[in-house]
Amino acid sequence: MSNLFNDDFLKLPFNEALFYEAEFGMRFSLHDSSVESMIILQALYRSWSIYSGVFTGHKHFVLLEFYTTKTLPKSKKQQKRNDLKAIQRKLRSLTPICQQRPQSAKFIIPKDLENGLEVDMMCTYYAYEIDGNHSEHVVDLLWSLFANNFPHWMKNGVCPSIHFYDPGRKIIFHPYDDRGADLIAQNKDAIQNYYHQFNDWILAYDRERIATVFG
Repeated sequence: MSNLFNDDFLKLPFNEALFYEAEFGMRFSLHDSSVESMIILQALYRSWSIYSGVFTGHKHFVLLEFYTTKTLPKSKKQQKRNDLKAIQRKLRSLTPICQQRPQSAKFIIPKDLENGLEVDMMCTYYAYEIDGNHSEHVVDLLWSLFANNFPHWMKNGVCPSIHFYDPGRKIIFHPYDDRGADLIAQNKDAIQNYYHQFNDWILAYDRERIATVFG
């Protein structure tokens, strides 16, 4: 799979909001709590449930996305390198498939504001193959991702942006933080069943839009 990054469905670098760019996709809420510990635990449970429901029994990969900017202070760049090494140590028993050379991309910061500032980024992607014998790595990655917003919960490095990808069925699952996750596919039928299986967790704001496609 050395040509994984050439897959036209991946369209790297990823858009920050995959759901709004996809013809066939869903957006899920990962928690409904205001208690910090429950936020992380609910996000972990829901994201793991969706991940397991979608990818168990299918060959798939996890793509780690690391990015930096030219103006980022040296200390911050070093911290990102340290985070990368920590995450790679967690994944050392997985099979590394390929690494993409850094490429430029533009992001809007803050990403949820119309008047956000456009920032030039340099993105690097690392891909690892996952099988049923290494599912604990997925839990570890998800925990590190959700703990990003709660520093006193963090351990062993900050998780980068992560995307799970099934190249056979053209499905991408992207838990973007403890608030929610996107599930998209090239074909509607590939994820139709998950609309019913995880319907209770569909984000209320986008429920009507999603129902018009999958309902």
